[in-house]
Amino acid sequence: MVFLAGVGQLTPWYGSCNSAITVMVTSAVRSTNWSSAAKIGVGILALSCVAVLVARPSLASDNGKAFTRIAQPMLSAANQWRDQNPEGCPTVGVLVREGLLEAEVNREDPWGGTLRLVCSKDNQITVISPGQDGRLGTDDDLALPKR
Repeated sequence: MVFLAGVGQLTPWYGSCNSAITVMVTSAVRSTNWSSAAKIGVGILALSCVAVLVARPSLASDNGKAFTRIAQPMLSAANQWRDQNPEGCPTVGVLVREGLLEAEVNREDPWGGTLRLVCSKDNQITVISPGQDGRLGTDDDLALPKR
């Protein structure tokens, strides 16, 4: 069960899988009378989650691609803003207010962390993701363009 608990943070589907197992196991543990149906249900659900994990070994790659897909419109808008504003660093709010980015733009990485725009001293704009651990400045952070 510990193996599956960590999977819940990877994607919404795995989160649903993890939540369903958690609810079923919690209910079964609280019950003094584990019914055969509950045991079978937990077993089938756990096996299907593991089967998907085995069939999808490229989750890290998938999440990296998802980050790039989410961050690209934000980076394009920020670079358009930079062309019109040689000084300063835009925020997502500024990009939306100035019509360079849609208000409904996804601002979260695949793990639910907030994407950030960072400007370097040489005026390059980068979109940063805190990665799976949710903390900036760690090894799993993602950047577009890559640093």
